[in-house]
Amino acid sequence: MASQRSPPRSRVAANRLPRCVGFSSLFFKTARSLSRTIVGMRLVNHEHNAVDLRTTPVHLGLGSRAKPVEGFAWDPEVLQAYSAAVAVDGAEGRMVMIFDGEGLGDHWESHPAGDELVVCLSGSVTVTRDVNGVPDRVLLGPGEATINPAGIWHVVDMEGPTSILSITASLGTDHRPRTETRPTECVGTPDPEEAP
Repeated sequence: MASQRSPPRSRVAANRLPRCVGFSSLFFKTARSLSRTIVGMRLVNHEHNAVDLRTTPVHLGLGSRAKPVEGFAWDPEVLQAYSAAVAVDGAEGRMVMIFDGEGLGDHWESHPAGDELVVCLSGSVTVTRDVNGVPDRVLLGPGEATINPAGIWHVVDMEGPTSILSITASLGTDHRPRTETRPTECVGTPDPEEAP
């Protein structure tokens, strides 16, 4: 999927992420020592200006907190810093972001820590879920939404120029390359709940 303003999730280099599920012990020990401003990423308190959700996601945390995530990028180091900065929110933390793009998604993903809401803002999007080996497709037009249940593998295909808004659990998203019609090889992103 080509991006106009910000790299879509499909641009995450899945082959550079550490393992199938969660942190390795070494990674988590390193992540614990990260500050809220590592690698240029920081959570902003009390933002009064407009926030472009295409470039600056907002983290929703415990206590009904909403904090813009300045310096966010689909880079393993930034993802690790973000995970460490929001680990206190546990499974209740959510990331809100808009993705612009078109074309087929190049990876499957799953969010074991919680459901994901996908809203089509413009264009047309097909969300395909792998439900016990059977593809379950949902076509969305502007203003329509679907919920990807926790732990269900799914892929997003944008038909023509499309914008979607997603509200996703912050912990433990897993990615699998889209080499076939179903998810195969597993590569994971940070999950602080699996700390030693």
